[in-house]
Amino acid sequence: MNSSEGILSLKNCDIGYQLGKHQSVLLENISLNLNSSNLIALIGLNGSGKSSLLKTIVNLLPGLKGQIDILGKNILDYSNQELAKIIGFVSANWQPEENMTVAELVRLGRYPYTNIFGQLNEKDLRHVEESILKLGLDELRNRPLSQISDGERQRAMLARVFAQQTKIIVLDEPTAFLDIQHKYEIINSLKILCKDGITVIFSTHDINLASFFVDEFWLIQGEKIMNGAPEDLFLNGSIAKLFSSGDVEFDLAEGNFLPRIHNKKSIGLVFESTLNVEANWTKKALVRKGFSISEDSQRGDSIEIVQKNHTLVWEIKRDNSVIECHSILELINKL
Repeated sequence: MNSSEGILSLKNCDIGYQLGKHQSVLLENISLNLNSSNLIALIGLNGSGKSSLLKTIVNLLPGLKGQIDILGKNILDYSNQELAKIIGFVSANWQPEENMTVAELVRLGRYPYTNIFGQLNEKDLRHVEESILKLGLDELRNRPLSQISDGERQRAMLARVFAQQTKIIVLDEPTAFLDIQHKYEIINSLKILCKDGITVIFSTHDINLASFFVDEFWLIQGEKIMNGAPEDLFLNGSIAKLFSSGDVEFDLAEGNFLPRIHNKKSIGLVFESTLNVEANWTKKALVRKGFSISEDSQRGDSIEIVQKNHTLVWEIKRDNSVIECHSILELINKL
């Protein structure tokens, strides 16, 4: 492998579909280089070509132009069995049999190594066991997939591809439809796999969550891809440009997408430095209700956050009167 190349490289690739004599190009002239042990999040709007790119990388969808190299070798020069020992794929669409147990699902990851009868040897079983333990599935190993949660099922799918012993794992929307706890667990599991020397690419819409874990974003913009550290793409405005609209805007300071509020009303906010956390949550509530926060508490209405007898109080100061509130809900209802 050329020392200047990563474990996977795309060279001037067009991604899309061949429809008879007509080509439907989704991504054009893509060149990317992926380093070993990195965690990559593929970000883009619905229909932008995320799934098509991932399927092309694992050779399930033919590229329209260009070349994809894995370990310095053209992906087209690998046999299916050879490729299955290097790169594994977890599809968003494939659903295993509901009566299959977790252990049976994980065993499927050993198929590139079995004989024509599909028999597992001692080494295969050892890798299956390692995968089950690595993904915290020991107590679920004999449970049918129909009797485990979506988050546990996703971990079982990840254990299957980990048992495949590949150098690269590609996942299409692995956190879709999961609650916040299980989203965190899955992405954290991916990060742990990278620490073991595996390179991982996954598509996601959970931008804020992914940014805490990944080494790099691949951001689809039109027919092109911009890559960089999440922080770089936040700072240069690429994330905001892609996802902001008439109804949504990106708050660079907070690192969050917020509803775009027109005709904001100004209100002052005063608090002691010891109440910074409480003030930040108060600001979020006020912005949600259509207020802009002013540093000038002498003009118009203002709010002061104080401690009275070890109790948090929000004081609305309006027209020489003071209205006391004892929760943020009470505060926004009285504004």
